[in-house]
Amino acid sequence: MKIRITVDDNSHEIDVPEDVMSDGKSFFDKMDKDMDRGWQMGADFVDNPNLTQRCQIAADKILDAIGTQNENLMMLMAGYVLDRVPDAVELIIDTSGEVQNTEIIQGGHNRSAQPTSPKTRLSKIDALAQANKDVGKVYKVGRSWRFAIYDASADEWIESPLMDNKEHAEELRNKAFQSRYRDLTGES
Repeated sequence: MKIRITVDDNSHEIDVPEDVMSDGKSFFDKMDKDMDRGWQMGADFVDNPNLTQRCQIAADKILDAIGTQNENLMMLMAGYVLDRVPDAVELIIDTSGEVQNTEIIQGGHNRSAQPTSPKTRLSKIDALAQANKDVGKVYKVGRSWRFAIYDASADEWIESPLMDNKEHAEELRNKAFQSRYRDLTGES
């Protein structure tokens, strides 16, 4: 499975082999047990990180792995994110020290689903309509902005991190929308 990693203006794809996904299950469970005891996330200590926060923690470890050129750690952390959020397509990793600003863009592959054949892909018009349903509009929360993406596999809405301005939130929402649209139409 593939996931795009974006750090500052640099992006590259990590292709996590299927054996890492299957053999890493016990490691991923151990990570969850460690995080159950709480985790320091930037300036905040989080008692029991939720799924988004756990993936943000793994993304922070990917950033460390990139810095130390630790390919194994990078693969395992990417595998953790893909195992816990199967339709994740991109991690936009925050480098300012605020782990909770890392973004998880969803709307891609889902290992539990059967591969989509050309006959079951949506038409462009239907894909636009579905992507509009799956990627919510940008909305204001206090002085910040965010949007939400529907995760069909978990049957829940996943909120984006809070952003300082509406333009940034709109830009990231558009990326998520485009990713979802491409997945629905089968375009790469």
